[in-house]
Amino acid sequence: MGALGVGKRRRLVPTRWSITAVDKQISDKLLGEVRDYPLISEYRVYVRSFKDNTFIGILAPHTWLYEWAEAWWPGSTWNVWGGDVVLELDYEGYWGRDDYPSIGGCYYAARIAVLEALRSMRRQAAVILWREIYPGFNLPIGVWWVRENIRAMLNGPYERFYELSDALRYVAGFLKLPISTWVSRSYVIRVLTRQSSLVNWLGGK
Repeated sequence: MGALGVGKRRRLVPTRWSITAVDKQISDKLLGEVRDYPLISEYRVYVRSFKDNTFIGILAPHTWLYEWAEAWWPGSTWNVWGGDVVLELDYEGYWGRDDYPSIGGCYYAARIAVLEALRSMRRQAAVILWREIYPGFNLPIGVWWVRENIRAMLNGPYERFYELSDALRYVAGFLKLPISTWVSRSYVIRVLTRQSSLVNWLGGK
């Protein structure tokens, strides 16, 4: 159990609520620092495959934007009986967000990990984090697992690109869903492009 609130308003809450509250508060503080840093100078692409999961991270030379998306295959934890892949995505702009993301606590677990990485770089970026979850991953492990995988991914090697289209071509080779599906749902890519040419190009891929 955890505790939230101050004084007489303090309440016992499920542990996962208190974990997410801590992830949010700390990442909000980190974001206040990161927004003062200069932008990164290229697109950086990170990839991590681990235990029936693929994690993708794209850092783009832009002021802070953030999205976290999950695609659950039939037979995975939160899509046990489904017949189709379920893709969920939530996002925020430069000033963050005040409401709770519908995608749940993993949003903030991943957010704190990427803001830790940006602070260590002393750089600011727009951030795309995508996760594919395949059959065989069928235990509700908890948001800590996402946090630690994103930390591990961002502490690992990355590829540099100077065009978003090149970064997405590279990413497409690691994903099972078509890259056009990801792009059509992506808030950050929509902001970065502000035009339809890239989406049209990817439509046939």
